[in-house]
Amino acid sequence: MNNEFVFRCQKTEQKNVIIPMLENPENRNGWPEMVCEDVSRQLYSLRGTVYRMWGQLRGQTLLPLPFGLETLERAERHALDT
Repeated sequence: MNNEFVFRCQKTEQKNVIIPMLENPENRNGWPEMVCEDVSRQLYSLRGTVYRMWGQLRGQTLLPLPFGLETLERAERHALDT
């Protein structure tokens, strides 16, 4: 079996099943804040690893954005809106 095909299937499963399930706030009811933050960081790390591996399979160098960048962008937008 082609390695790229296998990786593409795993990437799709991760993107469409695993991450949405763990990121859904309703699935995190009752979790301590520290656990929620750790899960978010681990998911972000997983995404970054998959993104880099995807690039390597295609002969490219792909680098993920740093963790927390979305929060910074939201804060900037909020500051500009007020």
